[in-house]
Amino acid sequence: MGCKSVPFMFGTITISDGISMGTEGMKGSLVSREVIADSIETVCFTEGMDALVVVALVIRICPEP
Repeated sequence: MGCKSVPFMFGTITISDGISMGTEGMKGSLVSREVIADSIETVCFTEGMDALVVVALVIRICPEP
């Protein structure tokens, strides 16, 4: 019996702290982390995934091109 893995990519919502900083939108920054995690968990659950490999990027820690 072989492994029948099927890789696929999916996206999720994101929030830019840099854009919302100093505005009313900043109140949603911390809450958005939970929403993002919940959306990823929902996809993994409904697709019946046994494992997940995540590649995440935070722009503010990346060097300027």
